[in-house]
Amino acid sequence: MEIDNDTLTFKLYYLLKKKPQSIETLLEQCNIVGFKISVRSIYRHVLKIEKSLDQSIEILETEIVGYRKQVFFIRSVNNTDIISKLSDSEWTLLITHLFLNTKTSHKNFSQNKEFGELAEKIKLKSPLKVKEIFPLETFNKQLFNTHFGQANFTANQQKLLIDLMWCINNNVHFEINEYETFTTKNYTNQPKVGELLIPVKAIYHRNDFILKCYSVKSKKIYKLEFDKIKKISIHHSNFKLTNIEMENDGQDFGFHPPISKTVYRIKLLFPPTPGGFIMNRFWHKSQKFKERKGGFILMTLDVRICIELLGWIMQWMDNVQILSPVIIKNIIGQRIENMKQINDNKILPISNINSLKQ
Repeated sequence: MEIDNDTLTFKLYYLLKKKPQSIETLLEQCNIVGFKISVRSIYRHVLKIEKSLDQSIEILETEIVGYRKQVFFIRSVNNTDIISKLSDSEWTLLITHLFLNTKTSHKNFSQNKEFGELAEKIKLKSPLKVKEIFPLETFNKQLFNTHFGQANFTANQQKLLIDLMWCINNNVHFEINEYETFTTKNYTNQPKVGELLIPVKAIYHRNDFILKCYSVKSKKIYKLEFDKIKKISIHHSNFKLTNIEMENDGQDFGFHPPISKTVYRIKLLFPPTPGGFIMNRFWHKSQKFKERKGGFILMTLDVRICIELLGWIMQWMDNVQILSPVIIKNIIGQRIENMKQINDNKILPISNINSLKQ
């Protein structure tokens, strides 16, 4: 039989896991299944296996039995670490997600040294079978992330993220000292400079970072992209969130302020294409789908109306029909008319100054 080194390595690995083996018994087993190999090659493969093992999970033990007879055995380490108890398929899924996350997450994280070290540690802990059969470098070489629409985090914004996460973890107030002028010009839905704020949560949404915070003075909740904030200062006074209305019901489609507190039943009709595409993806936890005659897809959502919902519906252009509610038909109809007027050079583009707020 032509020698397949990977197959041979696995054969030896599982023999050593099953019971103690000498070089002679390993050679005999290889010959039985058709591998014509030398004693020297057996030693080379055993050494390869030993170097592949994570010592915190498995150890290759060597004993001298009788007169200079060497016996090998792979012993599992008694480890309570949950990661060591994963099956091969669970390991494969974990590493797949790890590499997908490395290639698709925000570039500031995927290029982070600590993240890379963590990835290497997880790879090292995986069993030999996973290391050998899973193309670990596939995602590095062949998966391309466009980073489409991703925020270009500056060094200052990265520092803001760390500082604000520190505030959240330590339950301390902060204030915004300065805004980025380009992203906040004429933007009204933001706390005032110097206003005492409680950081609630950092949200990662469609390749962008958003801060959710609560104003002590106005008793309002704000959500701001990080590229709107230029400078903050930290107050080392503690806060409690127990009496704050934090809007945790999950009825918002995105993170921008809704036009009202009303939750609407949204009904949208899609043709087979892109209906099948839409049905196979997650947009909101309330989404439901029904297949209609001719392969048309009816989608329902129970959400508040916000600019992101309208933008998401409009991106499908003439591939969607809005069945209800009427308010969405009216708003989108007005936006389409605005677009026509703007692109006919009759009016200038309209600044997004929370004009949806009612």
